[in-house]
Amino acid sequence: PGALDGLCGKIRLIAVPAEEMIQLAFRENLRKEGVISYMGGKVEFMHRGILDGVDLSIMVHGTIAGEGEPYDFSCGYGSNGCMAKTIRYKGKSSHAGGAPHLGVNAQYAAMLGLQAVNDLRETFQEKDTIRFHPIMMGVNCAVNIIPDEMKIESYVRGHSIEAMKRENRKVNRALTGAALAIGAGVELCDRPGYSPEIHDPALMKLVEQCCVDLVGEEHVKFNYTNWGTGSSDFGDITCVMPGMQFSSSGVVGTFHGIDFQVVDADRLCVNATKAQLFVADALLNNGGAAAKEICKNYKPQYPSIKAYFEAINDLILDKDAVKYDENGNATVDFQNV
Repeated sequence: PGALDGLCGKIRLIAVPAEEMIQLAFRENLRKEGVISYMGGKVEFMHRGILDGVDLSIMVHGTIAGEGEPYDFSCGYGSNGCMAKTIRYKGKSSHAGGAPHLGVNAQYAAMLGLQAVNDLRETFQEKDTIRFHPIMMGVNCAVNIIPDEMKIESYVRGHSIEAMKRENRKVNRALTGAALAIGAGVELCDRPGYSPEIHDPALMKLVEQCCVDLVGEEHVKFNYTNWGTGSSDFGDITCVMPGMQFSSSGVVGTFHGIDFQVVDADRLCVNATKAQLFVADALLNNGGAAAKEICKNYKPQYPSIKAYFEAINDLILDKDAVKYDENGNATVDFQNV
């Protein structure tokens, strides 16, 4: 009782699934079935209108700073976006020992494609913070059979959607050229992942002060120029409203590693909850003056949510990139024109 006295506006707590961009085949099947339209949780919620009426947003993520580490809360300026890629090389099976000359080795085509992309890495400019990290996933493989299909999943990550689109065209060109060199086919499937996350500086300053008020200045580290090369679906939210994601300590190990573990649940969860309550109070007291000022000065990356969805939909690609006629002549098409 009395917790909301003196506050205006509304506080909406939203639990969103599917923050990690994994299980691409499973999510693509859900998309084809009409269950979802996008592969990320928050962009799907935006598409469904669940965030309609929200003016600004914050999120807390766990970070690796456990026992003995000085910082309880930390934050950078933002992080990369990503797009999800599924690549299928199609060859022809044959006996690996008795008649390899009758086959077309999809695994070799895939390996050549990855090497071709690796040879492009020096053309990725540092300012764009491009990342390409594929995994090969064999399909119907046996040691005595020339593999007729090889699947690759990957992201292309980058500082901006424009950079991701530009470098992804080069990646697709390299992947396609490898198929042509081996005489294989290749199917390219690109999907929007997460948009680059750009934190609102004014909201960052307000949250930083709330964290300092809670735990003291020596336990807070906000860096207004640091850019992360991971990705989060919170980036989609920052495209259309003031937002920021900060981190709470209490975890040790390696992100996405087997040694990742929570060692201080109070530091991780209870402190994070208190910080969010401090932020809500700072935003919504005094007639919501701070929140209104942040929203007034916010400069959206896109003029409307419609324009935002048009931009990410432009990343969608489905191409049978190499086609052969009956004489073995090839036609190549690896991009949307």
